[in-house]
Amino acid sequence: MRRTITVPAGSTILLAAALGALAGARESAAAQPCRSLVVASAEETRGTSGEKFSATKTTDLTFRLFVDPALAGDHVLELKVYTPRKFLYRSISVPIALGAATSGAATQERKIDGYPHPQRVRRATHDTLAGADVQRIEVAFPVGGTDIVGSSLYGRWKVEPFLDGAANACGPATTFRITQ
Repeated sequence: MRRTITVPAGSTILLAAALGALAGARESAAAQPCRSLVVASAEETRGTSGEKFSATKTTDLTFRLFVDPALAGDHVLELKVYTPRKFLYRSISVPIALGAATSGAATQERKIDGYPHPQRVRRATHDTLAGADVQRIEVAFPVGGTDIVGSSLYGRWKVEPFLDGAANACGPATTFRITQ
């Protein structure tokens, strides 16, 4: 079905800009292979996701990234973790194997720029997220015995996922709280 829209004079540019922004938002959502990023703690949430964690009860947090099942091959995942004051606390880069690369004779370690030694390749496991098939990658984030406790870096933290050195995040950021 074809429709004609009558636009008052002078509104053509605004309409074109709005349609362009809508198309860009659709492309951006489709282009983001990282569907969701959640935070968990073996001590506090028994491995399920949570939003608030105690630095005195948690040794490590686990960042779980859920990735589009169509994404395959060897990649580098970078997680940028920001303090409550929005400073970059740590950038964690890990080699990951997705799709068919998760089985077979894929390498166990890979060299990552900026790291002195080869890093263990994280292999995706298949999972479901809101009823959809996804791949899951897990990365540990130390809390106990770190500067978080020593410098009382308590409050709302943020973590963002990036793939293969891209300038833009591959999916939505998530926030979590670390308390005393």
